[in-house]
Amino acid sequence: MSVKEILRALEQLTPEECHQVRQALEQRLAREAARGNNEIAFKQRLLAVGLLSEIKQALKTAPLGDRTPIHVTGKPLSQMIIEERR
Repeated sequence: MSVKEILRALEQLTPEECHQVRQALEQRLAREAARGNNEIAFKQRLLAVGLLSEIKQALKTAPLGDRTPIHVTGKPLSQMIIEERR
């Protein structure tokens, strides 16, 4: 289900159902925040005992965008790689 579909479905909920959805979302966000805090605390402990030299920020992935396949002539790439390894 896409986000747009979920948002459209929310419009059809009663106020009580909206309240239940909000509680569920808040609980999930709290769990995610706690997990992130635990990971940060763990990395800080590793840094303190000298097992890490620095705490790096997580890489942010770029949006996928248009990923339509292109037509390529010749042998499949996988077959070329196998032949090169022989």
